[in-house]
Amino acid sequence: MIQNAIVKESVATGVVRVSLMRQLECGMGCSSCSSCTAKPKDEILALAADSVGTQPGDWVEVESNSGSAIGIAMLVYLVPCLMLLIGYFIGQWLGLSEGGSVALAGGALLVSFVPARLLDRAIRRRSAPEFTILGYKRT
Repeated sequence: MIQNAIVKESVATGVVRVSLMRQLECGMGCSSCSSCTAKPKDEILALAADSVGTQPGDWVEVESNSGSAIGIAMLVYLVPCLMLLIGYFIGQWLGLSEGGSVALAGGALLVSFVPARLLDRAIRRRSAPEFTILGYKRT
């Protein structure tokens, strides 16, 4: 997905911090954004790989590096649902009561959150750029 952003600062060689812009009524076409009252109040900051040599204040187009988003979504949404069902059916297969099967399903659900939590920690530790700068317009 391609979005507009403004370069805030250089973090390291080839990596900059950008402020992601949301689409607004004005189209964000003027050069007086610093005093604009239509801008969103909350900034969304992200890291972007910079191979074009931008400077703070430049308007850029960035593309998300979320190639594995489908796999992550499956891990976060599908696996817990499957574990809930599997836990319940294992409880039934073992001859547990209805309450016991539900308790086993709840335990399986809690266990299924562990891989998602570990993945979240790994992504936060990596702190690699989430976006790639495609082009820029010098202000």
